[in-house]
Amino acid sequence: MDFITNVFSQGNYLAALAATVSTFVIGFAWYHPKTFGTPWMRGVGLTEEKMASGNMAVTMGSNAVVTFLSALALTIFITKSATAVDGLKTGLFVGIFFAATTHVMHTLYEQRSPRVIAIGAGHDIVHYAVMGLIIGLF
Repeated sequence: MDFITNVFSQGNYLAALAATVSTFVIGFAWYHPKTFGTPWMRGVGLTEEKMASGNMAVTMGSNAVVTFLSALALTIFITKSATAVDGLKTGLFVGIFFAATTHVMHTLYEQRSPRVIAIGAGHDIVHYAVMGLIIGLF
């Protein structure tokens, strides 16, 4: 259990917070109707009405918590002596080999289209790369 305690005792909370905020900016741009939002909504069977009926406070709040936790864990992998490029590389590694691959596994079982899978996996890769970059800047 020491490895979990280390995340909370040695993690860089400010870097994790900045990285978390960046994911909301990326998500807004990535899933905007003028980028990938419309094809993603169609691909997962959502409509504007269905999106509006959801509890966005719970969705966004829960997303903020889990994103902060993943960013805090990422601060353990990106040491204080790391550069922004080191952070970017680590974020890309985590995004490609952990987040995107996990996303692909789950969405394959959900029988999502290759387009929907690519949109979600691409978002994971970009979001972790930017988180790593930001953490590397700290």
